[in-house]
Amino acid sequence: PSVLRSATTARCCSNREVPSVGVQRAGYLLEGGGGLFPRRWPVRVRSDVYLLRRFGAVMDVALSVVRILIGVLMLMTGVMKITVPMLREAWSGQLRLAKLPFYKLTFWLTPVAELAVGTLLILGIWTRLAAAVVLLMMLGAVYVHIVVDDPSVFPLQPNAPVIPIVVAGLTIFVLIGGTGDWHLG
Repeated sequence: PSVLRSATTARCCSNREVPSVGVQRAGYLLEGGGGLFPRRWPVRVRSDVYLLRRFGAVMDVALSVVRILIGVLMLMTGVMKITVPMLREAWSGQLRLAKLPFYKLTFWLTPVAELAVGTLLILGIWTRLAAAVVLLMMLGAVYVHIVVDDPSVFPLQPNAPVIPIVVAGLTIFVLIGGTGDWHLG
């Protein structure tokens, strides 16, 4: 049968000490000899704590990369809606055809909000609030893509709401996960 003992070293079949071999769970070492590990020597398996730390480190990097990419995307779309005349006209057409309320307010507030949340996401400041605003924007973009069936008002993207749905999914990832490692706030 398997033996549980608290240890930082274990004895191998030749009675020599080997450092931290075996399965560690809550500070205990599970040695082979029956049950799951029928070998004569302890089996080295990474502990759950190590795997969680490793997974957490990878997730922190992934969150940071996704957060920064969404921030760059929002910053670029905000700048393009303000500075590029063709895209400003397309944006205006999308709003008119979707019959969204408060046309003038939405027309000017959305690009400014995109600039603001893009900057916040890139810097990692108030990440969850910025991600919530991006998610609301993407839900509005999905609505516009579904309601508006004129392809001329979507000059740089497909008529189907593929891009807003992907960005919304990535934004939910950031909303749940938080900032990640690379941030100022």
